[in-house]
Amino acid sequence: MTAKALKPEQNSGQISPVAVAVNAVIQSEQNFHKQLNESNKTIAAMTERIKKLESLLERAVLEHQREKDLIDYLKQRIYGRSSESRIVKKLDDPQTDNQMHQASLFPLDDNVFNEIEVTVHDLGKDGITSEFDLPESDNRDDKDNNTDEQHGKTKTAGQKKGKGKKRPGIITMNSADLEKLGLKVVDEVINDGAEFSVCPECGTQMKQIGREVVSTTLEYAPAHYFLKKVWKNTYKCENCSEPDKSFIVRTPSPEPLLAHSVASASIVSHSIDMKFNFGMPLYRQELMMIDAGIPLTRKVLSDWSSKIYINQLAPFVELLRQELIANHHIHVDESPNEVIKVKGSPGPKQCYMWVYTTTKWNPHRIVIFDFKPGRSAEYPKEFLKGFTGKMHVDGYSGYKSVVEDEPGRDMCACLTHIRRQFVVALRVNTNNSETKILKRLIGLLDDAFKFEREFEEQTVGERDPEKAKEMRQKETKPVMDSFFSICKKVKDANVTPPQGAVAKAIDYALARETEAKTFLDDGNCDIDNNTAENCIRPFVICRKNSLFNFTEVGAEVSAGWLTIVQTAKFNGLNPGRYLNWLLSVIPSIRPKSVLDNLRKLLPWSPDVPVECFAKDIEDIRTQNLNK
Repeated sequence: MTAKALKPEQNSGQISPVAVAVNAVIQSEQNFHKQLNESNKTIAAMTERIKKLESLLERAVLEHQREKDLIDYLKQRIYGRSSESRIVKKLDDPQTDNQMHQASLFPLDDNVFNEIEVTVHDLGKDGITSEFDLPESDNRDDKDNNTDEQHGKTKTAGQKKGKGKKRPGIITMNSADLEKLGLKVVDEVINDGAEFSVCPECGTQMKQIGREVVSTTLEYAPAHYFLKKVWKNTYKCENCSEPDKSFIVRTPSPEPLLAHSVASASIVSHSIDMKFNFGMPLYRQELMMIDAGIPLTRKVLSDWSSKIYINQLAPFVELLRQELIANHHIHVDESPNEVIKVKGSPGPKQCYMWVYTTTKWNPHRIVIFDFKPGRSAEYPKEFLKGFTGKMHVDGYSGYKSVVEDEPGRDMCACLTHIRRQFVVALRVNTNNSETKILKRLIGLLDDAFKFEREFEEQTVGERDPEKAKEMRQKETKPVMDSFFSICKKVKDANVTPPQGAVAKAIDYALARETEAKTFLDDGNCDIDNNTAENCIRPFVICRKNSLFNFTEVGAEVSAGWLTIVQTAKFNGLNPGRYLNWLLSVIPSIRPKSVLDNLRKLLPWSPDVPVECFAKDIEDIRTQNLNK
């Protein structure tokens, strides 16, 4: 309590020295308390400011770390290795730990410039002059395979069994084996001239007593073009002819592929095969045609492919779509596709190519490409009308409304996409404690993939979905439960920055926990959406080589041709030969609006000729052994 100042005495009218001293002390104390209060206010204000600055500093540090993670991620995407396999083991290896962030101009292949040197090194000292063996078959049912049960090892025909011993079933690139392939043999005799047939001693003409093969080489003859004229006969009956009447019969003409055009099934199928199977754009084909002496421009090729698809093949692709949605397990994905002229857009627009495909276990594989001007969920809703079952999708949030749009649909999340989030976080992370968490989580997902791989390797014959489900419930389910349990504990403990790569990966996984576990209860579901991503790669190659589509119609036509080509490939057909047969037969089928009329043209139809089937190394080996 502050002391009160003393008042002067009533009679004297003077202030005593004691009172003056006391009043001075009291005034000093009051000033002190006043200054103390002001100091406390200043300290409180500074303390509050310090807290705000500390909060801003913490946010700045987190933002800096986020930006650093983003920069490291972009560097990895541009210059680093693209493979995500065995990432944990690579980072645990001290020799590779310091190399994960080093730049590489060719991330897919470190031996771009020294392929020949590497090949020679792998062949060994005697490999330079020896013949190269063709690759071995991957068929697990190969009769040449034998298993050493005692040591748990499998020996295939592709492994060395001893120096100098020829393995059964091996095809080498030497003349003896190549002659068994049924290739045309062209003999060329060396023109030795008259001086070699005259005896150098007496000058008489010598008699030929034999000849020997000096060399055998594999030659290539460029493709050739020719004109094919189709004639039809006209018949007249002389006995029935009258002065005012005659009986004339003409042979029916085959239906043209494209009316009033020189386009044929062979030339169109070759062009489509080159573009959508081998990724050769039309402008390169134009250069090849002109070099061969054929004035066939890209404009003509483009017009042919568009008109033939719209007039002949559009109903066939619709039949494939109906066959696809009749399945109960499909994969869906989408990829950007730039189009120059889009209705309602003042300039080029980024559109999307959607892909829908059956599972890789389906005996009748179907791949449908569907061009749309955007990424809205309305497009897959329209395409999948009538579909019920499970959809394998990536992390795009628009698929949720597609599943909810119609009862009977369910969604399977892709574990590869979930794993990728943690791989990205691991590659840019520098925190040891977070690195341990990431390695643990990636290891659990790797275990789930390992169980799937081992099950497929042990499967002989047709795949049994019930056995797959039983394996997943026994082996994979505990792993998935442990994975999501760790994610929840890390999130609840709040031990990672909320905007960091680790927190984002965990949030991404937890948001899809239910969908990520769908495959555990259905043996027909896949563990990831890699099937769709692998199917869309041919389109990506075509997009990279062609850069863009000029119009929406052109993009739709490209989607249709890609559908036919890739569906043929996945059903074991050679796209070029199948297209040649398809374009030869389909003009005569009418009406095409009745889709049942087109079923005999499906890639798995028994009406497909044998010559349309693609060959692999096993076919060549069988042909070689039978001769």
